[in-house]
Amino acid sequence: MQPITYLMDKQPLTLKVVAMAVGAALYALGAMITEYTASPWGVGQFRPAVIIPAFFAIFFGPWVGAFVAAIGTNTAAMLTNGNILLSLMAGVPGNFIGFLIYGYLLKEFSWRKFVWASLVSLFTGNLVAGLGVVAYYSMFLRGLSILTLRGWAISLGLTAWWLITMLPFMYLALPPLLQASAKAFPSMAPAGLKLKGQIPKKDTFISLFIPGLVLFAFGSVLVFHPSLGVFMMGLYRNASEFAYALQIMFIAGGAILMVLAGVVIAVSDKVGLSSRH
Repeated sequence: MQPITYLMDKQPLTLKVVAMAVGAALYALGAMITEYTASPWGVGQFRPAVIIPAFFAIFFGPWVGAFVAAIGTNTAAMLTNGNILLSLMAGVPGNFIGFLIYGYLLKEFSWRKFVWASLVSLFTGNLVAGLGVVAYYSMFLRGLSILTLRGWAISLGLTAWWLITMLPFMYLALPPLLQASAKAFPSMAPAGLKLKGQIPKKDTFISLFIPGLVLFAFGSVLVFHPSLGVFMMGLYRNASEFAYALQIMFIAGGAILMVLAGVVIAVSDKVGLSSRH
């Protein structure tokens, strides 16, 4: 029996290069559409287009997905008069590392792996990007560094923002796209994706509900300890005003993830989720 990675390993280099170029262009376009939807820190956009490099990482391998993500995000920054240095220090490495991990975790595809690979790779890649943001601003703001507690607090806050705004699209929008593409182009799809199967609802519920609960709880802490929010908004002189945005982000974002977890259970049979793997 041939290993699941056989077809992907046999893809010609020209196909991978073409896929990389097409994917990077699509990702840049998708990122540009939501370029100005920033987090409470003023950096780090709302990006549903995250499903594009994820798709290419699954169909064409981890290196294609990584380069699609890195080139696409930097192209978007260049075409929208974005901060290129900030992109190179944060967006590029974060996207590259995140989707390289994602592609490797899913080289032997299964829907259970898909759920956890999405959570792990998004958290890791976005943490790298968050640390890159802090490293960039540390060049201009005295006392800010990735070696300080405040630097890590800001990095983790940005990671939470990206996780809240990206994870639902990975779970809700990407699976139908993968399934439709596997039927249309079976020779390019990984073998595990072509097998009949459904996303395990228990794993999906846990991977949404637990992060949502943690974020909601942290947002509640910020309500009773606003000074912590001010500490995390250290990039701004008027941090006390923006600290309220953090409370909303964590509480509302956590609630959204928990509600989506409940929706997974409520409508699992209708949207192709299963308790089996």
